[in-house]
Amino acid sequence: MRPCRARRPERRPALLEFRDVRKHYRTGEEVVRAVDGLSLTIGAGKMVALYGPSGSGKSTLLRIAAAIEPPDGGTVLVDGRDVTSLSERDAARYRLFVLGWINQQADLIGGVTALDNAAIKPLAAFGSMRRARRTVAPLLERLGLGGRLDHRAETLSTGERQRVMIARALALDPQVVLADEPTGNLDSRRSREVFELLREETHTRGLATLLVTHDERAASYADAVHSLQDGLLTDSGPEAALAP
Repeated sequence: MRPCRARRPERRPALLEFRDVRKHYRTGEEVVRAVDGLSLTIGAGKMVALYGPSGSGKSTLLRIAAAIEPPDGGTVLVDGRDVTSLSERDAARYRLFVLGWINQQADLIGGVTALDNAAIKPLAAFGSMRRARRTVAPLLERLGLGGRLDHRAETLSTGERQRVMIARALALDPQVVLADEPTGNLDSRRSREVFELLREETHTRGLATLLVTHDERAASYADAVHSLQDGLLTDSGPEAALAP
């Protein structure tokens, strides 16, 4: 695949809006309402934590917001633009330039340094590893990895690997960040560090961040907390969402 050298969109403060989003699946005779008329607005500089048990629709919602999977109804807007109706090419540009994605598994390439792992996204945008490294190195230093830039992925701790993933996600200064269980494999101290980093970067950069998590500690770092149950939002907080 040839590197994308298209001009990056103008960077503006984000506003992420879900408007009556619906996504249903049929399994045999049963209809699963993964997302069932969900509406939510996340303003620039705000981090929203979303809780929900397995199967509550969290991952489906993130895939829709990432323009990976289309909804059955409703829209997802970023600065007023419907990202659910983008062409395949524009959806790829949206994910590259506008969206930052952080998942639970730190999917780093073995045998490759922390610097080059973080540089993958800017490399796809610029087509130059030299420029990509120059872009991401200051961010890695700000995330506390300045002394680990030349260390290969397999020599990094779990917390360090996750910070490389955060650097990769933020490398092109996105407007929107989607974080899917980013602390699922971390201990309490590393989890706290990730939440602090996400909150700081969200507020400083004016990001609209949606954090899907099972970690109740996220509530103390998020600007708003919601529960997702049966495809619908509630404001009952993490206790209800995580109850057996």
